Amino acid sequence: MELGDCVSLTTLDLGNNQLNGSIPDKLVELSELRCLVLSHNYLSGSIPLKESSYFRQLTVPDLSFVQHLGVFDLSHNRLSGTIPYELGSCVIVVDLLLSNNMLSGSIPRSLSRTIPGSFGKLIGLVKLNLIGNVLFGSIPISFGNMKELTHLDLSYNVLSGEFPSIMSGVQSLVGLYVQNNRLSGQVGELFSNSMTWRIETMSLSHNCFDGNLSWSLGNLSYLTNLDLHQNQLTGEIPSDPGNLMQLKYFDVSDNHLSGKIPEKLCSLVNSNYLDLSQNRLEGPIPRTGICQNLSRVRFVGNINLCGQMLGTNCEQIKGTKGDVTVLKPTLLTAVPAIIDRIQDGVVKNVEVQGDKIRNRNSWSRWIQAASGSSGSFVTEVQ
Repeated sequence: MELGDCVSLTTLDLGNNQLNGSIPDKLVELSELRCLVLSHNYLSGSIPLKESSYFRQLTVPDLSFVQHLGVFDLSHNRLSGTIPYELGSCVIVVDLLLSNNMLSGSIPRSLSRTIPGSFGKLIGLVKLNLIGNVLFGSIPISFGNMKELTHLDLSYNVLSGEFPSIMSGVQSLVGLYVQNNRLSGQVGELFSNSMTWRIETMSLSHNCFDGNLSWSLGNLSYLTNLDLHQNQLTGEIPSDPGNLMQLKYFDVSDNHLSGKIPEKLCSLVNSNYLDLSQNRLEGPIPRTGICQNLSRVRFVGNINLCGQMLGTNCEQIKGTKGDVTVLKPTLLTAVPAIIDRIQDGVVKNVEVQGDKIRNRNSWSRWIQAASGSSGSFVTEVQ
């Protein structure tokens, strides 16, 4: 018997095997199929969705009784070509996982378009994972229609343009992962548009975001993990973190930030990791909270910082133009290099809640463990 003969098949899970070749075209004839898992194999070719009839029905079912209903998982294969436009007709898909393939082209607008007639909208989509492909173009404005979306992972692609402001209407969003793209725009506007979210994790690193860290950042009261390293941020770090009392992971390294390190930032009680390295920060390092824990902070590359932690003394010199913070001339030139070596060695083995930040590129492994993400939503690239 062939798969195409199983006309009543509703669930097909062949994940984590050693299957190769292409996905059979006959799969599109299985009109009752509601769950398809072919992940972690060696499948190649394109996604056969042309004129498909599965993953379609007139009403969205109650998913509380069927754990895997609505899963479309082809991740971790060798699939190529574009993402089929027809995916927008798969109205009961809840988890769409296409990560770690070789897909190319732009993201089809049909993924979030209004479905004609009685099909309604794609209101059931909860997780969208397109990590690690070669997708280009902008993030479709129509993504704002996915009102039930909780996790959006578009990282490690070639996406450009600004993040759609209409996404502010997706109030269920908890995890946003768009690192390693070419996205741009004012980061302050992104934070302002995110104020309606219950966002816990924002990974925006390795993009082209610019502007200042605005006061609106402090309104994201659920935020626990924020990674903005290697962008084009300027200005000072806000002196008051506002409602960021849950913040555990904060990385703004490799930007153009200036001014002093806010004492309140160092005093956040839940903070486990703070990276301010490779900026233009100056003045004394606050002697409070996490900023006194060498194993959990990074200051490397800010040549105008001083303080006991760096082995240097800061002297306040009062003049007619106000207070100026300078380094004493007794500074040993070897100290910065020693601190750099210590931080590079220690931070790579930081223990955080039983897990480890092994290096700068594996931060998402710690994020996933700390936030309790399910195994089906992969945010780590090996």
